[in-house]
Amino acid sequence: MGRVATGVINNLARKVGEEYEGMYANVEEAYDIARRKCERDGKLREALGGGEVIVGPVTMQMSNSMNVNGKKTDVTRIGMVASSSASGNNVASISATMESVTAGTKNVRVIATMPSGQSFEVDGVGGGGVGGNVDVMPATNDGDANFASDVIDGEIIEASFDDAKSEDE
Repeated sequence: MGRVATGVINNLARKVGEEYEGMYANVEEAYDIARRKCERDGKLREALGGGEVIVGPVTMQMSNSMNVNGKKTDVTRIGMVASSSASGNNVASISATMESVTAGTKNVRVIATMPSGQSFEVDGVGGGGVGGNVDVMPATNDGDANFASDVIDGEIIEASFDDAKSEDE
């Protein structure tokens, strides 16, 4: 009986350790993605008063894992605080949720909540007016009369499900 119990306990301890390592890796990855989104988001930067967005350490974390019909779904939620280098008085509460199914694509949603209660999604671009987040290539109109080479031609093709029906119907 002792050997059986020892084997079961060792197996259980190994499985718990593997799950813990997976949860820890998910928290690190969710934090890294959320931090990068916050640092690049113009709307968050503007709401914090301009300057560089500074994201603090994880203050809250929750992990959930579920296995249904062979598909493992992991959900990781973390919380942290963001502030601005220009104005340390203004802060935002950041919550990030990362979902992944069977080691596939990870979806990370980041929400910022200001002290006023205003909440908005942080997507890494945000339409904020402080600092530019979108790099735009300037047009190359250098006075050359043959500027048509700078224009990209395209064709819009309209189609509907009716077009896919056979003529026999």
